[in-house]
Amino acid sequence: MNHFTIVGPIDEVMLKKFYKFVKKQEHEADVCLSISSGGGDSDVALAIVGIMKTTNLNWTTQAFGYLYSAASLIFCAGKVRRFSKAGFAMIHEGSDKITGDASTIKRHAKHMERYEEHWNKLMEEFTGTPASVWAKHSERDTYFNADECLKLGIATEII
Repeated sequence: MNHFTIVGPIDEVMLKKFYKFVKKQEHEADVCLSISSGGGDSDVALAIVGIMKTTNLNWTTQAFGYLYSAASLIFCAGKVRRFSKAGFAMIHEGSDKITGDASTIKRHAKHMERYEEHWNKLMEEFTGTPASVWAKHSERDTYFNADECLKLGIATEII
């Protein structure tokens, strides 16, 4: 089983490295993505998840340390999700800095609401926990220990 590790921010640099790794896995069946991250760009996280879900690879994800924000969705895209007993996960609403006239800000706010709904539906698909639960938890920064991750379906096993 080949491994890819994300330590640090979820950004376009990481996306390029991840894409190159995946392209080299054409003869592999099982791969492992280890992750410890404070999060980062949610659009990049969606791209990584999209790549994971459109391959024929069996993804195992492992979380060590912290799994915050955008990193949580990537982790949950794994078929087998191994979470460190010493770790914590965190989810929250998306945030952005926007300037402009009132109509621009209103349009952006509507987009952000749609984005949140999409994110919560993906979490439901990956974990089996209803999107409404994820919406409630993401209203503020919410931290989960390993046992809570297992109960919510973030993790499939604790290591």
